[in-house]
Amino acid sequence: MRPGRRPARPEHHTLPIDCDEPGTPPKSLGQKLTGKQEEQLESSVRQLAEKIVVAQWKAKKKKEEEEAAAAKAAQGTWVDDMGVD
Repeated sequence: MRPGRRPARPEHHTLPIDCDEPGTPPKSLGQKLTGKQEEQLESSVRQLAEKIVVAQWKAKKKKEEEEAAAAKAAQGTWVDDMGVD
C-alpha cells in the first residue's frame, strides 16, 4: 500500500468572498473595503443600531406596563383588604 501524496506546502483553505452578497466579511482584517462593501457595512451597522433601539424601547415599554399592572393589582388587593367593594 502506497502512502498518500503530500503537497509540497500546506494548502490554506479560505472561504470565497462574494462581493455581491451582503454581510460577507473581508478575507483579512487588513483588507481594504471597496466602496460597495463599505456602503453595505455602513447600512448593516445602521440597521443593527435601529433594531437595538427598537428592542430597547419595546423592553422598556413592556417593563413599564408590567410595573403598572403590578401596582394596579397591589392597589386592588389593598382596597380588598380594607373591606371596600
